[in-house]
Amino acid sequence: MKRTDAEKYRFPIFRERFRELQGNMSNTEFAEFLDISRQTVGFYCNGERIPDALGLKKIAEKCNVSADWLIGLSDIKSIDQDVKVACEYTGLTEEAVETLRSFTNINENLKNRTIKRIRWIINEIVPSNDFFHLLRTISCYIDVFSGVSSHLSKENDYNGDYHEIDGLSFCDADILNLRRDYATEQLESLLINTAIAAERQKEKPEVFWKRNES
Repeated sequence: MKRTDAEKYRFPIFRERFRELQGNMSNTEFAEFLDISRQTVGFYCNGERIPDALGLKKIAEKCNVSADWLIGLSDIKSIDQDVKVACEYTGLTEEAVETLRSFTNINENLKNRTIKRIRWIINEIVPSNDFFHLLRTISCYIDVFSGVSSHLSKENDYNGDYHEIDGLSFCDADILNLRRDYATEQLESLLINTAIAAERQKEKPEVFWKRNES
């Protein structure tokens, strides 16, 4: 029986995250960057040792990551307190939070109105029932698709089109089609309702929706 990382290594989480920080650097290069010995880097990479509190602090500061993330006490890598709070409060990933936050930082290459439009769309669709039902339908589709995937033959490469899955029962295919069609309908409903809301927005004083770009 194949052993898991937890069975093979004494400190599997630290090992995995330490190696992630190492990236493509050799042990020697990473040791120089961290200002520790190459032998110590080897121990960490092999999951044989874990640094003490001072060593952990040093690695975290050098790599600009959370010490709690390094040893597996948190899944939030960032040391940015705003990002950490947002991740903990919403359950979103750092990437999702950073993407949303980027809309609050006006890029000189984007016109102010474009950013306002994106913010408005997010604020409009996220609280809507259409958006919630769309996400639920996508979740159900994934569940059905995951079950269907077990029917795939190891000899055949899956090309992404479930209509061509070998051994797929009519019932499974029918359910997938229904879920997909329902999701399409909900997406269309979301688009239409958002467009209608945008039309109403034009009646407000902040007319950032008009096409008067110059």
